[in-house]
Parts: sequence; structure tokens; C-alpha cells
Amino acid sequence: MLGWIIHYEIAAIIILIALTFLFFTGNRIKTKESRMFLWLLVLSIAMAVFDEATVFCNYYHELVPICVSYFVNMVYLSSIVSVIWVYVLYVILLTRSDYYYSHAYVSFLSIPILLEFLLIFSAPFNHVMFYIDENGAYIRGSGMTQIFIVCACYGSVIAYLGFTKKRMLTRLQRMAVCFYTLAGLVGTIVQMLWPEYLLNAFIFALGLLMLYIAMQGNYVDVDRMLNTFSGEALCKKINMAIEQKKDFYILMVRLGGLEEINLVHGFDVTNEILRQVSDYLVRVIPGHQVYHVTGTNFAMYLEMDENTANSYAGKIMDKLSDNMYVRNVISAINIPYKMAMIKVPEMANNSVVALSLLNIMLPDPKISDSEKFVTVKEEDIKAHTRRLAVESAIEKAVRSGSFELYLQPIISIENGTFSAAEALIRLKDDVCGEIAPSEFIPIAESNGSILQITDYVVNRVCRLLSLGTYKKKGIDSIAINVSPVECLQAGMAERIISIIQSYNVDPSAIVIDISERSFIGNNCNLTRNIKALSDYGVRIALDDYGADYSNLPELLSLPVEIIKIDRSMLLLASDSDEAELVLVKVIDALKGMNRKVLVEGVEDEEQVDLLWNLQCDFLQGYYYSKAVDEEMFLEVVDNKNLYGL
Repeated sequence: MLGWIIHYEIAAIIILIALTFLFFTGNRIKTKESRMFLWLLVLSIAMAVFDEATVFCNYYHELVPICVSYFVNMVYLSSIVSVIWVYVLYVILLTRSDYYYSHAYVSFLSIPILLEFLLIFSAPFNHVMFYIDENGAYIRGSGMTQIFIVCACYGSVIAYLGFTKKRMLTRLQRMAVCFYTLAGLVGTIVQMLWPEYLLNAFIFALGLLMLYIAMQGNYVDVDRMLNTFSGEALCKKINMAIEQKKDFYILMVRLGGLEEINLVHGFDVTNEILRQVSDYLVRVIPGHQVYHVTGTNFAMYLEMDENTANSYAGKIMDKLSDNMYVRNVISAINIPYKMAMIKVPEMANNSVVALSLLNIMLPDPKISDSEKFVTVKEEDIKAHTRRLAVESAIEKAVRSGSFELYLQPIISIENGTFSAAEALIRLKDDVCGEIAPSEFIPIAESNGSILQITDYVVNRVCRLLSLGTYKKKGIDSIAINVSPVECLQAGMAERIISIIQSYNVDPSAIVIDISERSFIGNNCNLTRNIKALSDYGVRIALDDYGADYSNLPELLSLPVEIIKIDRSMLLLASDSDEAELVLVKVIDALKGMNRKVLVEGVEDEEQVDLLWNLQCDFLQGYYYSKAVDEEMFLEVVDNKNLYGL
């Protein structure tokens, strides 16, 4: 076909057909965006095919009826205009702008396109866009440049959306939109200036390829393995629905026991269980509003009344309560689960608060759990608000080093004086006031800031010991509590040792209190940390003995020097002869193992007499002194050691 370069159009058709094949064979969720992308593909193929057809008609115009030439050229031009308009709608959906713009506004945007269609399909009568002369030859009309003007106008709309709504797109997605928009403008200009180069469809095909790579994997936030939306998509959905002033529920399901199943049966079985659960949820929840939030957490967006939402929750509970059967696993598998539901925006004004509340309401599920389903209530909101405030106070204190160090003296029965102390942390905040350790320590353990708190305490204690004042007062050692969470982490011992070395402190002056809870289970990191600290010279104490769980074989195998008996055992012994006998036997047994014994919570003279007669090594409690700040501690030690107990 002399005069026209058609190779680019052929390449465009091949690319577009390949993209269509990938689109239909790919694992995706049907959404407005994906349907609009499919329309882009179909119209682009039509544009390329009919562009080739126009060349044929124009080249062989003597053989082609005029009506056929008109039809082919009108379809080709209308496909170009349609691609432009569908692309604008696609970008509106990608940037979630359809939530902000009314139907009237979108209709207003369509006016230039409608005018173009009118001019194209009236071409046989007005000859504005093109016409076919009496010889059947194609003649371009003066109105053809309007297509370029329309492209430029819509390009500016897309540029505006891309700039103002860029937070809705990733960097790669923004680049793809920019590439397709600029490529479309360049292709249209080239086609206008050099009609013989059929580049328009090819350039649009390259733009669609870029869009497919950037968008179809991420733009709908799909979890491809489970055929659900992702957690990021849920956050967007919640926030957009709140902005639209909609009332809805978020129902979250947390599965338990998958780590154990993974250890026994492997990843394939675990993944099959997740797929079975997600497949059921997608089938039972209307509108594909299922989200895979994290590894074992699924969430559902339910825009309905409470009774209907509860009915869906009931269906899911019935399904999850049944045994699951997985290929290559002979026995049925029972999966523990918990579910929680929150009404939004009544109980949460954004996605972060809603998901945080749901996570708090869903501890690790167990088969023995009696309560499988809870609804977030007002008191949960208050507890969550308090937790956020405490977390903020902890973060501020960690950043500024504004924790307060308190010390509680420990008496040595051997010499009748204060010979040691326990370091305790206190937290005061302008907003929350004084926060009890029993409140902020568990929160610090859960969010990881306990590591910085421990470093702070070790540094403060080492600084005090390095001054030499405490040694002169008769204080030989200071005990530091280390969280079970930290004890089980690799590198804990090395970190503490490096701090001690930086102050050049005698390591035997440091006692690390490890809670009895840390010994639950057989953890290699705990054993390594204890042995590394002991080998360096740090003394190890077992704290809260008798309060939780006692693994005596583990205790005997580790270099634990001091056993701190929990105050609960002493309180029971004060009220019961049987409990007193148990306490006596425990102390005798521990001393028989060559462990030093410290009893906590000593509060009255009767308890002192009992423990003194049992020849405990150390006593600690309010009878002698409560925990006081550093300055007051020295006064207490001076008064007690100088003037007697």
C-alpha cells in the first residue's frame, strides 16, 4: 500500500491482542477500574484495525463503495475519540475521583466528546471532519484539528487529577499515567502532521502496556494468591466511605494455629487453608468486599444494617467452626478463630483507629476460647484512646529521656544493713499524669520500646555505680528488671555488656532480674543471654518465683544466683499455716541448691520475724522502705545503716 507505513499498526494489534490475553488469563477481581481498562483494550484494538481498514479503503478507493469508506473512517475516528474519553474515566477511577465528582460534573466533562461524535457521524453531510469525493478519495476536513484540541483539553484534566490525587497512586503508577498521556498527545500530533505514518495505535498500545505493568498488579490493591483485596485497599475504602458520610461495618476474622500447622504440615497446607477461607468469604460476602489484611487476618466491608451484618458474621462462624479438609492431610484440621466487628464512623473516624481497635479486640485465637465474636463498644474506644495516649507518653519519654529512676533498698540479713537495691522505672506525663509501670510496661513490650527503656535504665544504673557513692554507702549491687520479651531476643546480653563496659563498672555490681515467665518453654536465646551475662560477671536473679511457672530443671541448669520469692507466697503464708509450711520448704529447697533467697513484699514485723528465723539472705518491702528517687535513697540508706533498722 504505497504511501502508508502500516508496520506500526500491525505491531500495535499484536501487542494489544497479547495484553487482552494476559488480562483474561490473569487472576484478578472484577472492579470498575479493570472493566474500564478492558474497554481501553477493546477500543484500542478497534482503532488499530479500522486504521488499517481506512488505508485499504483509501488506497483502493476505486473498488470500495463510498458508503463503506464513510463507515470505516467514521468508526476509526470515533474509536480514537472513545479511547480518549474512556482513558479520562479510567484515570478518574484510578485516583478515586469518582467519590468527589458528581455525575453532573462527569457529564459536563463529556460535552467535548459528544460534540466530536456529532461532527464525525455528520461528516457525510457537513464535511467538517472529512469527506469522500466523487472519485472515492478520502479528503481530510478542517475540523480534524479539533481532535488534537480535545486531546489537549483532556490531557490537562488528567494532569490535574494526577497532581491533586497523586497520593492515590504509587510512583510507578504516576509514571505510567504520565507516559500514556504524553504518548497519546504526541501520537495524535504525529498523525495530524504526517498521515502516512500510522503511529497512533502503536503509541497507544505502548502506553497501555505501561499501564498494564504499573496498574493491573497494584492499582486495585489485589492479593493475587487469595483473590482478595489487600490491607492497603481496605484503608482506602474505609477512608473514602467516611468522606462520603456512609455508615458501614468492618468485620475482621483472625485465624489461629497456622504456625503450628506450618511446622507440622508445611507451607502448602497453610496456604491451602488460607485459600479455602478466602474463597468462602469471597462467595458469601456481596460485592467482593473481602480484604486480606495481614497473614492470618481477613476483613470484610459491610455496607448494611446491623442485623444483616450479624447474619453474615454468623454464616462465617458456622463455616469456620467446621473441620477443614486439605489435600495430602489424612485427618481433619480444626482452625481456632476469633471475630470482631466495628461500626464506622460511629466508633472510629478513620481506618487507622478502626483497624487498631479490631486488632486489640482479637488476641491470638485458641481452640478453648469460649467467646468467638465480639463487637467494639464505647468502653473499648476509651481503652484504646488511653492506650494511644500512653504510647505517646512512652515515645516522648524515650525520645527525651524523661523517665524517672526509683530505687528500693534491699536488706542483707547477714549483716543487718542495706546492701543492695532494685532499680524501678517511673513515668509521668503532662497529659496522662503518673502512669503505673503495670500499665506502661506491657504496652512498651508490645510495641518494642521496652528495649530502649531497658537501655535507659542500664545506663542510669551504671552511671550511678560509676560515681562510687553507692559503694561507700554499703550498696554492693543494683538489680535491673529485664522484660521477658527482651530476654528471648538474640543480642540482649551483648547490648547490656557493651553499656557496662562503656562505664567501666564492676559487672558483679549489676544484677539482672529475669522474670519467671521468661522460663516458660525452651528458648535458646534466653539460655545464651543468661550464660553470656554470667560469664562476663553479671549476677542473675530469678524474679517473681512462685507467681507463675517454675521450671526447676531449667533453673538448675542455668547460672541463676539469686531467687526472688514473689510477695504472693509471703501473703499466703501470713494467712495460712499450710502456706507457711510450703514457704518454709521452698526456702529450704532453694538454699539446699546453693541459691541465695530474697523475699519480696515484706510489710510487717511478723513477716520479718518469720523470714529472719528461716535465714533468708535478703528482704525487700515497704516495712523497710518504698521505692524512692536517687536523692532520697541515699538519705534512707544513711539513716537506716547509721541508726539501725
